[in-house]
Amino acid sequence: MSWLAILLMAAAAGFVATNGGRAQWLVVGLARKLGASQGLLLSALLASSVTTALAAWLGSIAASHFGEAALQWLAALAMLGASAELLWPVRMREVDEPNRSLGAISLVLIARQLVDAPRLIVLAAATQLGPASLLALGGALGAGLCLWFGWRFRDIIDRRFSAIATRWAMGLVLLVLAVLLGAEAVKLAG
Repeated sequence: MSWLAILLMAAAAGFVATNGGRAQWLVVGLARKLGASQGLLLSALLASSVTTALAAWLGSIAASHFGEAALQWLAALAMLGASAELLWPVRMREVDEPNRSLGAISLVLIARQLVDAPRLIVLAAATQLGPASLLALGGALGAGLCLWFGWRFRDIIDRRFSAIATRWAMGLVLLVLAVLLGAEAVKLAG
């Protein structure tokens, strides 16, 4: 697979999996309450980039230490987790009294994104496809673009525009991929 295909695949997966997700809704809520400051946007993009890079790095570390069957299992479990996160309904409360500290906002965003669907997809891809730097860059670009949309268009995005159908469709596709990867892992182990 070419480097451009890997980069674009990771960007598309990062964008679609972030769309309507918890991190995007948090950025939308904070931008509404605190105003759309560039510091808020920078914090969101930094948190997304750090967690995506961490997921890609962990996937590449696993790829260099585990055998093919174990990597298939890891990828299957990561896809299953991403599928569950996408299929689970997003119920976000409005931010009542948000903290204005960009450090605190960054920590909350990092905590929310450590094991969310885009990061789990990047982890799974890093165990199977290889170049962690391209996957991290693509995933961060896609997720960051989606967070930027939430920050920029915070006044026109509402609960009716929650991307439920897109999240469910991607969740079902990832569920099928998880089953297929798990079946392949059983064949390799047996």
